[in-house]
Amino acid sequence: MMMPVARLIHALLVVPALIVAALSAGPAPAVVVFKAPGTSHQIAFDGLTDAAGTQIAGTSALDALLTLRLTATDGFTWRLTYNIENNAGSAFNRARITGFGFDVVGASPVGVSAFGAFDRVNTGTVATGFDTDLCFMAGGNGCATSSNSGLRPGDDADGTIRIGFATRQQMVELSDIYIRWQGSQIDRAVPRNTPTISVSHLDIEPAPEPAVWAMLILGFWLVGAAARCKDSPAQPHGARIGRRRTESKYDRSHLKKAQVPR
Repeated sequence: MMMPVARLIHALLVVPALIVAALSAGPAPAVVVFKAPGTSHQIAFDGLTDAAGTQIAGTSALDALLTLRLTATDGFTWRLTYNIENNAGSAFNRARITGFGFDVVGASPVGVSAFGAFDRVNTGTVATGFDTDLCFMAGGNGCATSSNSGLRPGDDADGTIRIGFATRQQMVELSDIYIRWQGSQIDRAVPRNTPTISVSHLDIEPAPEPAVWAMLILGFWLVGAAARCKDSPAQPHGARIGRRRTESKYDRSHLKKAQVPR
């Protein structure tokens, strides 16, 4: 009788524990998934990175934030909005963001268009050792083309992207998200021919939903209840049975003595 209850308590404890582990996981290279309209991801960038994704020394002040949000889809066409913030520090106060892009995992897009500040769509090489499925540029005709356009420090820009597929997709997964920097200060800070891109390193997760918080609270309560039960002194099973039998015998003898003879 006790085993099913113990297993139930164990299962209820394990689920919140797994949620806590997921919420406390450290940052990883951003791979974002879109399934339903309203899904939003914020991707942070910090410094220039080489082809292996390692930050280049002396460029940590190159900060940027990209927000992608799915607004509509019928499975064939996926419409996303983007917002880019150039948060470069004073050491790079003339550094411009001239483009961004990403790879599409799985099915290949058959039609892509963009509107807003980064409305030129292309594919190909971004920097030495780094290619991309899709790039969105503020100017120029390629993913690595220099441009006098771009987003300056302290500014942000919005726009829309439409990605089409030949077959219906249940979800869209994006990886190797990057932004491209340009400016004379960058040219002086890093050696010639150094990739001037930032590869995404962190997808900033939203706050837990109310249902998640409820599970966490339930998990903490069950942990406390289990601890209280563990601390309470336990009696041997035989002692409990013996006590019940003794009390039962006393009760029966008492009743016999109280009976009135007929």
